[in-house]
Amino acid sequence: DKTVPLREVVQKELRAAKKYGIDGFHFYYPLVRHDTFMKNYNAIISMFFEVAREEYPEFKMTLCLCNPTGGTQVEKVALWSYHIRNLMKDIGESQNWLKTKDDRYLFFLWCQDGLADVTEDHHWSVNQHRYSWSSRTNSLADLV
Repeated sequence: DKTVPLREVVQKELRAAKKYGIDGFHFYYPLVRHDTFMKNYNAIISMFFEVAREEYPEFKMTLCLCNPTGGTQVEKVALWSYHIRNLMKDIGESQNWLKTKDDRYLFFLWCQDGLADVTEDHHWSVNQHRYSWSSRTNSLADLV
């Protein structure tokens, strides 16, 4: 068996990043309806924070929330919140989080229009919705 322990893989990733002048990562954080997958995914992210705390305290990391499909806006936010809260139980106090100057966590959201119910999970072709949006709302602000 040639399985490399997770800690060793993470150490190599962080060492390579620092060698090439990279001082932070954002982790692709998909909206997945599979608890075991997300538990394992969170364990990997937690290991990056653990190794960074020990070996690279200045290295910053964050999440890039992405691919919000399936369900309503409320359901999508609730599912992400559930998994992020579980992650934060382990590493929420880490100094390696990317934060604002006033100490707020800084997360990124990719394909954010996929959160809106009006896109009907077709956020990748947002132009197809311009007429249906205008008939349902007075402004884009009504969507959020």
